[in-house]
Amino acid sequence: MTSGIGQTNLEQDLELSPQNIKRLFSLKPDMCCPVPPTEWTACYATDSTYATSDTVILYSDMYYYLTAHCCYVTSWTFSNSSTFSLTKTHVCQEPPPTSWSFDNSGLKIKFDEKEERLIMSVYHKQQLKDKFILLSLDHVEMKNGEQGYKLTMRRIV
Repeated sequence: MTSGIGQTNLEQDLELSPQNIKRLFSLKPDMCCPVPPTEWTACYATDSTYATSDTVILYSDMYYYLTAHCCYVTSWTFSNSSTFSLTKTHVCQEPPPTSWSFDNSGLKIKFDEKEERLIMSVYHKQQLKDKFILLSLDHVEMKNGEQGYKLTMRRIV
């Protein structure tokens, strides 16, 4: 964990803190819609990789998969800083089918610190669905050339 004291704005932007992660999850992309959702994506070669992977890497670029050359995209679409829906899209098929379920809608995140590690828990109707240790937050260049973010997490449930 970083204290935030004596950091540059760039370092503060990458701080692993509940406030900063919630701020990033609520950033809205500049698009035509009045209130577009915030979408973070993970990209995989096979359909079941997200559910079985011990490491999940989310990108703030919803078009990351175009440069990653993967076929399965898992999206975390935030309606606010702590509520999101999870969808899976097979982008190598035309038209690309997206799967969605009520169990993956209205998911809530909660943060906790244990042994100087930031833990993010994901709940559906107060039932724990997933739990991650947040490992790193980095800047990345997005498909449109602008600055985006990469959040690396390790699954612990």
